[in-house]
Amino acid sequence: MSETARVLLKAAEVLQEHRLAKGQEAKDASGEWCPAESPEAVSFCALGSIWRAAYELDLHSEKIHAEDALAHAIGEDADIADWNDVPSRRKGQVVAKLREAAKAVA
Repeated sequence: MSETARVLLKAAEVLQEHRLAKGQEAKDASGEWCPAESPEAVSFCALGSIWRAAYELDLHSEKIHAEDALAHAIGEDADIADWNDVPSRRKGQVVAKLREAAKAVA
């Protein structure tokens, strides 16, 4: 398995265990912005979950590759943040796309 796939699968795991954030890469328990790497983070957007996963796996250089893979999985030269923040977007959809992206780069 590629390191990029490892980051994407870990990002899916991060989101499974936490809430989906919108409008910020990560939020603390009070709903305020915090860095994705912070132990205070309790919710993550798609990008924030990738950043948190890369941090936890110590694979920081894979963030951009994981972001590119997710954008490709979303399609149409997608802006990941805009895609994540669609009001009807659900956590399960984001987790599924992260897994789809991981499979594509495995």
